[in-house]
Amino acid sequence: MQKLLPTISARAPISQTVHLLGDLLGEAIALQAGPDVLERVERIRQRSKAMRAAQPSPALAQLSEECAALTPDAIWLVLRAFSLWFQLVNSAEQREIVRRSREQQRLLGDAPHPESPAAAIGRLHALGWSAADVGDLLSHTAITLVFTAHPTEARRRTVLEALAAVGELLTDLERPDLLPGERSALTNELRRRVVILWQTDLVSRAQPTVLDEVDQGLYFLETVLFGTLPTLYDDVRGALHRYYPDAPGDVPEFLRLTSWRGGDRDGNPFVTPDVTRDTLRQHRLHVLERYEQAVADLIPVFSQSSTLVGVTPELADSLARDRIECRSVGAALSRRNPLETYREKLSFIAHRLARTRRATQTGERPGEGYASADAFRADLDLIAESLSRHHGRVVADGDLAVLRRQARLFGFYFVPVEIRQHAAVQRAAVAELAPSVGLPDAFASLPAAERAALLAEQIVAPDFPNLLRHGTTEATRDVLDTFAMIRETQQTMGRKAVSTYLVSMATGPDDLLVVLWLARATGLYRPGPHGQDVSRLDIVPLFETIEDLQQAPDTLSALLADPTYRRHLRARGDVQEVMIGYSDSNKDGGYVASTWWLYRAQRELMRVARDAGIRLRFFHGRGGSIGRGGGPTHQAILAQPAGTLEGELKITEQGEVLFYKYAEPSIAHRYLEQVVHAVLLASATTGCGARPCPIEVDVLPQWEQAIDEMAALAFEHYRALVYGCDAFLPFFFEATPIDALSALNIGSRPARRRDTRRVEDLRAIPWVFAWTQCRMIVPGWYGLGTALDRWAGESQERLSMLQAMYTEWPFFASLIDNAEVAVAKSDLAIGSRYAGLVEDADVRERVFGMIAEELRCTATWTLAITGAREPLDHQPDLQRSLRLRDPYIDPLNFLQVELLRRRRDLPHDSPERARLDEALRLSINGIAAGMRNTG
Repeated sequence: MQKLLPTISARAPISQTVHLLGDLLGEAIALQAGPDVLERVERIRQRSKAMRAAQPSPALAQLSEECAALTPDAIWLVLRAFSLWFQLVNSAEQREIVRRSREQQRLLGDAPHPESPAAAIGRLHALGWSAADVGDLLSHTAITLVFTAHPTEARRRTVLEALAAVGELLTDLERPDLLPGERSALTNELRRRVVILWQTDLVSRAQPTVLDEVDQGLYFLETVLFGTLPTLYDDVRGALHRYYPDAPGDVPEFLRLTSWRGGDRDGNPFVTPDVTRDTLRQHRLHVLERYEQAVADLIPVFSQSSTLVGVTPELADSLARDRIECRSVGAALSRRNPLETYREKLSFIAHRLARTRRATQTGERPGEGYASADAFRADLDLIAESLSRHHGRVVADGDLAVLRRQARLFGFYFVPVEIRQHAAVQRAAVAELAPSVGLPDAFASLPAAERAALLAEQIVAPDFPNLLRHGTTEATRDVLDTFAMIRETQQTMGRKAVSTYLVSMATGPDDLLVVLWLARATGLYRPGPHGQDVSRLDIVPLFETIEDLQQAPDTLSALLADPTYRRHLRARGDVQEVMIGYSDSNKDGGYVASTWWLYRAQRELMRVARDAGIRLRFFHGRGGSIGRGGGPTHQAILAQPAGTLEGELKITEQGEVLFYKYAEPSIAHRYLEQVVHAVLLASATTGCGARPCPIEVDVLPQWEQAIDEMAALAFEHYRALVYGCDAFLPFFFEATPIDALSALNIGSRPARRRDTRRVEDLRAIPWVFAWTQCRMIVPGWYGLGTALDRWAGESQERLSMLQAMYTEWPFFASLIDNAEVAVAKSDLAIGSRYAGLVEDADVRERVFGMIAEELRCTATWTLAITGAREPLDHQPDLQRSLRLRDPYIDPLNFLQVELLRRRRDLPHDSPERARLDEALRLSINGIAAGMRNTG
C-alpha cells in the first residue's frame, strides 16, 4: 500500500511510529473514500513539498490550480486526510515525549529528574536549607491551575477518547517482549481505531454548549488528573524524605485545580445560574463515580481477618453506627463479610457513596449517604489509622493512601467553579436596585469615588436589606440569582465549591465594592462585632488593558485603604488575589508593551500589598499562543519579577494546551513537576534572610530603562497599525478567517462583546486565532522589530547590552524566545495568499507590506540578539518539527483560502454555504492541529 506521508523525524522510534500511522491512514482512506482520493492527497502532498523545497517553484501554481478545481466534497475529503494525519502525528509525538522522558530518567538512575520537585528540594538542601525551611516554603506554596471556559481547542470528547486509545496501542507496540502474534493483533486493533476515526466527525456539527465544554474538561480530570495529582504529592513527599529523613510524613495541599467552565459568564449569555448549578452537579456526580470505583477496587484486596489483625475502638464504633444507620444493607454486609472488618467498612463506604450519588441525581436528601465529603474522608482516615496501629502501615500507604489524597484534593465537587462577570454588569444591577435601598437615583452617574463611599457605608450598616427577590430586569435578576446560587452551593457542597468571584475590566475600587455589596445583600458577607466578620467570597479584580495595568497599583492602593474592604479581606485571611490579563493587554498595546507592563504591574502591585500588610496572589490569565501569554510555563514562572511569587501562583489552562499537557498521564505529570520546580525556586528568592537563594538575578537599572523605552516604541508602532491605520480593519476582516471563526461552532461564547467591527469589541481568542490560521501571527511579535531597530540602530554597544540582557535576565530571554517561536510559525508566502482575498489593492499592499516588513525586521533582530543563524537554532526539536510540518499545513491553508473565497462569493441564503461551512470547520481544526496553536 502506498504510504500517505513519510516520517516527520529522523529519530528511529518516532519515525517508525509515524510511518505506521501513515500506512494505516492511507489504507483507511483508500478503503473508505477510494484509491483516487488517496492518490489526490498524495499528489497534493508532493506538490506542497516541492513548493517548499525550491522557490520559485512551478509546484506553487500547480497546487493552487488543483485546489481551485476541487469540488466542495473533494476539498472536504482532502481536509479530513491531512487533519486526521495531524491528530495521529500529535499523538505519536506525545508518545515520543513520554519515551524520551523515561529514557532520560533511566539513564539518570536514582538521581532526580531535572526540573522536578526533587531537583528543586535537592538544590535547596545543597544551599544549606533545613527541613524546617523547606517545610515552611511548602506550607506557603499554593499553585492553582484553572481550566478556563473558552476552549479554542476544538476536539470533541469522542475524538479525545479515540486518540487516547491510539496512544495506548502505540505504547503497547513499544514493548520489547511482544510476540509476533501479539504485535500483529495490536497493529490490527490500531488499524481498526484509525478506520473508526476516519468515520468519526472530528469537529462538532452543532455549536458546543457550555455543558459540552464542561464535559470536555471533565475528561482530563477523570482520565488523567484524578490519578496524576496524588502521584505528584508522593514524589514531593519522597523528595523530602530523600534529603531530610526526619521530615514530617505528609505534605500540605500545595497544588489544586479549579475551573471557569460553567461559571464564566463574562459576555456569554449561555452561562446562567442554572447552567452553573448543572455544572456543579456534573462535577459532583463524576467525582463520586471515581470514588465508588476506587472503593470497589479496594474491597477485594482488604481481606484481613479480625482474628489476625486488630481494629481500633474508633473504627469498631464507626462500623456499629454504619450497621444502624444503613439499615437497608447492614445485615447483608455483616453476613457477607464475617470477621473481615476492613472489608465490611469499605462496603459501607461504597454503599454511602452510591446513595450520595443517587441523591445528587434525584435532588433528594442523602439519607444513608454522606452528608459531606468530610464524613467520607473521616471514614477513610479511620481505616488508615486502624491499620497503622496494627502493623499494617504498608497496607495503609498503598491505594488507600491515594484515595485519601484524592478525597482531600477533590472533595465532593471535583474542582471548584469560579464565577467571572464584567464589572459593568454588576454596576448596572446595583444602579437598578439603588432607589429601593436608599442609594441616590443617579447612583450610576456619580463619580467612582462617591459610589465607592456610599457602597462602603451601606455594606457594614446593621439594617442592610435582603435583596434576593428584588430586581425588575432580567439582567439584574440574573446577577442576584448568581449570588443566591453561590450561597446555596456553599451550604450544600461546602464553601470551597464556589468561593471566587472575578471582576472583568475592573477600573476602580467601586467595581470590587459593588461585588461586596451584592455579597452582603445575598448573605455571603456578614459584618460582625469586634472584627468577627464572615465573608465567603474572594473578590478578584482583573486588570486587562494597558491602561488598566498602568493604573492597577493606584486602584489596589485605594481599595486596601478602604476600611470596609479591609474588614472583608481580614475575614478572608488578609489574602488578596489579583488577575492580570495577557490577552486583552496584548490586543490593546501589542506584544512588547503588554509583556513589559504585566511585569511592571506585578512589581508595583506587590509593593502596594506589602505596604498594606496583606498577602498578594497573582492570577496569570495566559493562553496557549504567544499572543495570549503562551510559551513554556516553567520559563515564564522563572521570568517573573523577583519577589512577586511568595509561593502563590495561579494560571489559566486553556485551548489546545489542555490536550498537549493533560491528555497523557506521563506528560501531565512531567508538566506539573516542572511547574512545582519553578514555583519553589522562584519563591525561594523571597524573604530568604541569611539562607542562600537558588536564583539571584541582578537586573541592572539600564536594562529596565532600555525595555521601558522599547516598550513605548513598540506600543506606538503597534497602535499605528491596528488602531491608527484606516486600511487595517478592511484588511483584517477580508484577509483572515475571522468571519468564519465568528460564525462557526468553535465554542459556546460569542466572538464579540458587542456586535461591531471594532477591534476593541472583538474577543482576544478569535483575534489571535484568526492571525494564527492565516500564518501572520501579528499578536506574537508585531512592534518588537521596530522597537529594537529604533532603540539600538547601528550601535554595537546597545546590541551588546541586548545580548547581555538576553543571557542574564530571564524576563528578557522569555520575551525574545517566545517572539522567535511566533516568528518561526509565521509565513509570508502563506500570508500573501490570504492577503489576496482583500479586494482593494491599496488596502492589501499597504497593510500586508507593513506586516511583512515588521516580520523581517523582528526576525533579523532576534537572530542578532540570540546569536543564532536561523530561528530556533537553540530549540532544535521544535525547529525540526515546524520545518517538517510546514509542507503538510500548507495544503490546508491553500484549501482554506479557496473555501473563504467561495463562501464570500455566495449569497447568504445559498444552500451551498452549509457544505462550505462544514469544510471550513474542518480546515480550522486541521490547521490548529498542525500549528499546535489556536487562540
